[in-house]
Amino acid sequence: MFVIENGYGYSVETVVTPNWLTDLSDGTVDATLESWQQNYRECHTEATSKGKVDTLATIYENGPQFFVIPQWVADEYSIRTIFDMEKHWDLFQGPEARIRGVFHNCPSGGQCSEINPVKLEAYDLYKTYRVVDSDSYGELEKTLNTALVKREPVFAYYWAPTSLISQEQWYILEEPAHTPGCWNEVHAASKNPALRPLDQGCAYPNPGIQILASSRLRERTPEVAT
Repeated sequence: MFVIENGYGYSVETVVTPNWLTDLSDGTVDATLESWQQNYRECHTEATSKGKVDTLATIYENGPQFFVIPQWVADEYSIRTIFDMEKHWDLFQGPEARIRGVFHNCPSGGQCSEINPVKLEAYDLYKTYRVVDSDSYGELEKTLNTALVKREPVFAYYWAPTSLISQEQWYILEEPAHTPGCWNEVHAASKNPALRPLDQGCAYPNPGIQILASSRLRERTPEVAT
């Protein structure tokens, strides 16, 4: 907001919406500065190929997404890979999960909330972990920060670049390497429950994160295209 208002002279209104690509396509929202398009492949491809959404620039050269636990937990219990988590589920029990650990997911409505359960199933962790969707990204951050302060084990989805991960108190669990073939299967299974559970999972892709704008914004302000 600061850059757009003070650097370019445009007033800014922020909008919170779970359907940002649809809103970009129909012009309800003018622009998003963090598209995370790798999680919305079909909608992103359709919107850009039909000229409804323009790609203006790359705001981050990469946008990794991953599963994390506190660094001290990883060190104390020699946890290194996602597969190590199966035998340590009892460390991550929540108040209502006596027989399973808890995995803190991103909020429902985001594509990551659909992808992460598919991956956990493929890693055979659904038997030992209960997936809990966060109410918001702010709540997810609060959950992780609270665990750090109280020195409690926690298992969650997160991403970078973020101030939370820059604290260097987190261990990113190793996963099988990302491949396009594996990711196609993961993404398809997130949309079609009949394909689950998968035999294999893999890490998220790590492309650049793009700035997207509605083509209707370009029609109103042609200079945006440059």
